[in-house]
Amino acid sequence: MAGCKEWCKSEFKVKNLLLQHEDPQTFIQFQFGFQKVYLIWRVFWALYHVAWIIVSGVKADLWAGEDSSQYVKWFIFLTDWAYFSLTISTLVDAVVTTYVFVRRTDIREGTEVELPWFMRANWCLFNIGNVISVSTSLAYWGLVYDGSQDMSSVNIATHIINSLYVFLNISVTGMPKRVLHFWFSVIFGMVYALFTVFYHLAGGTNHNGSPYVYSPLDWSKPGTAFLYCAIVCFILVPVVHLILYGIHRLKLLIYEKCDCCRIETRYRRDPSTVEMKPQYPY
Repeated sequence: MAGCKEWCKSEFKVKNLLLQHEDPQTFIQFQFGFQKVYLIWRVFWALYHVAWIIVSGVKADLWAGEDSSQYVKWFIFLTDWAYFSLTISTLVDAVVTTYVFVRRTDIREGTEVELPWFMRANWCLFNIGNVISVSTSLAYWGLVYDGSQDMSSVNIATHIINSLYVFLNISVTGMPKRVLHFWFSVIFGMVYALFTVFYHLAGGTNHNGSPYVYSPLDWSKPGTAFLYCAIVCFILVPVVHLILYGIHRLKLLIYEKCDCCRIETRYRRDPSTVEMKPQYPY
């Protein structure tokens, strides 16, 4: 009970609504060390997601048919918004990690105690990309997929592998998570919901000519559409965020309890002394 109280005290602070952290080093390595391998990990996944988002656009005929005039509607689907946000997140992560390795030795060695603006932006994108990707996959399989669509490679990449990547990435990297950071993804969901409203009012149609993007978001039936939006934005998204946070906490528990996992101890140098102090994640 005491441990739970301490956790609530440390986690539910107003400052944790924002992007503050005192150990930038943890953002550029695996939970268990290996900074150089982490750089390879980041670049690999950035290239992977960039390749697949290009493929999803090039292979638009898989969902739009032979009418090339419909291909531009790639931009209206939540799946593509979500995968784009995940791709941008991994790309920015790779750029930030590379920059830190080349130019910011202070962060690599753990002597910097203030999170730079570009790492804050990266952290925000990390939260949005992860939560929206998993939420979109769940919403797709639960609300949209009816068994008639072909299970193409693009469909698998954007509705299954994307979520598996998120779970794996959170399980092994040192990137922190906060309970209160759910609001980034909620805002993203609300922005998309508003987009579908204005798209409908402007007379927009999906690739099949229907006057909506997804049938659950048919704004000619505003009550039903609003209900689906509310469920996804204010229930599904926060629940997914909490699940991912739970995976993060489990990772930290394993790290703290399993000595064999501490392959590489991280240190932060106290600038006023030559003493090296161990720095553990939280």
